[in-house]
Amino acid sequence: MTVQVEQTHLERATETVAVGSKKVFPATPLLWQTGPRIIVMSIGLVNLAWCALGFPFLLAGQVINNVVMGILSVLPTKFITNAFTSCVLKPLAKVICKDPNEINVIGIIITNVVVVYPTLAYVALTPFTWDRAQLGRHVLYSCAIFFYAATNGYVGLHHYEAHACWSSGGLVKPEWRSLFDRCGEWWFNPLIGVAPGMPSYTHVLIHHKYGNNLEDPQSTLWFDRSSLSDFFLLYCPMMLVLRHWGAGAVTKLEEAGQFLFAGKMLQGQWRMAVLFGVICMVNFRFFVFGFLPIVSIFSTIISSVEWSQHAFFDPDDEQCTPVLATT
Repeated sequence: MTVQVEQTHLERATETVAVGSKKVFPATPLLWQTGPRIIVMSIGLVNLAWCALGFPFLLAGQVINNVVMGILSVLPTKFITNAFTSCVLKPLAKVICKDPNEINVIGIIITNVVVVYPTLAYVALTPFTWDRAQLGRHVLYSCAIFFYAATNGYVGLHHYEAHACWSSGGLVKPEWRSLFDRCGEWWFNPLIGVAPGMPSYTHVLIHHKYGNNLEDPQSTLWFDRSSLSDFFLLYCPMMLVLRHWGAGAVTKLEEAGQFLFAGKMLQGQWRMAVLFGVICMVNFRFFVFGFLPIVSIFSTIISSVEWSQHAFFDPDDEQCTPVLATT
């Protein structure tokens, strides 16, 4: 019975025809329609300030990561790499993944367990000091985040995970789904301000359904897409809530009667909120000056991808489809 119910939900959720809403979402997509526009722009300015604060550390992390990887590339490490793949990645993939060749999933798990979260724990649990040592810890955390994003093909692999959960029931075997299903989405995304469930529900079920039209919570059609001020001061702060935190997806899913998936998106929001609360209580200064700047930078980068993909979409041109607009 449970399988039939979930299958029914899936069929309804993946329909290509928009489900009639009790209210039209564009009535409340722009926050200044229900509140002062200055609030949205103020959030955008704060987001820009955090981006400026975190950019030097992220840049330093990227440079260090590139230097280390460059050194490793000229060293005779091929034997070590092949041995690690044969002795660790492939055996684990055979046990955990449906396809034993999906070693990237194991790479996500190992990187989170061995690199990302231990680095976060070290930096957060170390008392914050206004000195060079603290700057070094900020750079170290940025290195860990960038290392994950660079080595695991962050955007592509998380996108792949999200679509696979609908097309093939996920990448991992049923007995491991509670721990490792969409592990990149559920483990890493909260560290960059993206609620777990955003790729699976906001992106796949909502964005692919409405394709950037006016029913899409992350639509760019409300803005002047040639304006940097619209992007930084309006679109970015709105997408932080509507897209990355999944608020827009929850609204649309509830309107369409998809309460099961709306509830799962809410679970992701709560998990991210708990993580943020714990880090804030453990080390408030690191949370403000080290953690949130990385969140703002990645949120802005992800928004810029969406903005640029649909920058030339013309709603008055019948021949200009969202697909054509991205090529």
